[in-house]
Amino acid sequence: MQNTTVQEAVDIVKDNLQPMILRIDGQYYIKADNKAIPVYEPSCFVEVVDFLMYVFYVFNVQYPHELRYVYALLENVMNIASNTKYKPISDFIRSTEHA
Repeated sequence: MQNTTVQEAVDIVKDNLQPMILRIDGQYYIKADNKAIPVYEPSCFVEVVDFLMYVFYVFNVQYPHELRYVYALLENVMNIASNTKYKPISDFIRSTEHA
């Protein structure tokens, strides 16, 4: 978001209750509980995604239903232990291991 203050950006997405990544004027933030948590000097976007995953874990927030498979794949790729198992993701991971 260009030419937007951090608070304006949070207000725009305030109806979305799930944590999310915001990029405002080149700075990354994680929006959680309608607050913007800055991600200071990440060396790459993967670190921002990693921080987002930690926010879900620390605050014990469920993944958005529409993105549950994406987050399950990220858990697997990032070696995050989880009790959540999704058969399509497990099948996909198994198929890539034998390729």
